[in-house]
Amino acid sequence: CIRDRYYLERRKWREAATLKIPHQEFVERFPFADAHIEFARAVGAARSGNLEGAEIAVERLRVLRNSLKDSKFQWWIGQIDIQHLSAAAWLAHARRQGTAAEQLFRKAAALEDQAGTHPVSPGQILPAREQLGEMLLEAGKPAAALAEFEQSLQAFPRRFHSELGAIRAAHRSGRHPDARKHATALVAMAGGSGTRPAAIKLANTILSAPARP
Repeated sequence: CIRDRYYLERRKWREAATLKIPHQEFVERFPFADAHIEFARAVGAARSGNLEGAEIAVERLRVLRNSLKDSKFQWWIGQIDIQHLSAAAWLAHARRQGTAAEQLFRKAAALEDQAGTHPVSPGQILPAREQLGEMLLEAGKPAAALAEFEQSLQAFPRRFHSELGAIRAAHRSGRHPDARKHATALVAMAGGSGTRPAAIKLANTILSAPARP
């Protein structure tokens, strides 16, 4: 799932939407790995306005979820549930169904809170609460978004997009000390890297402004 993570972390939505599905033998042996790809395809399609593509990928996630019956895959079944709910939430958001999108994301976040992290597997491709925060920020609810970003960072620390989202949410909701706190964390995390100049510029702009209560 390296490609999935790369495209989603870089917000390359169109590329994520066109990820190729592995051959059938791989899908049959590792349906949860296939789910990672469908999740990336669903989110990428919904975020780039390809609603038909998003619908197909969301339905495919549902089918994959129902294909897993073995109790030894219980943790993965839960992860596909979270991915399916999150992907459906982005599709609802793209359709301007704000209430439905928020409800779906909150269900996904609640499941993620219960599941915790796997002792071996890498972390979630995109944490549900981080996605909820981004959706709320786009919906014009920065104070609510900030709460979700900060809660997500407690479970998944040092997430670049959670810190960046928290900066934007705090700044837009007038929570200036919180904006400075998250800007400091983002600059320290980036280590002077120039790979995401717009984000670093925003953080440095906030840090260079006079401190406000």
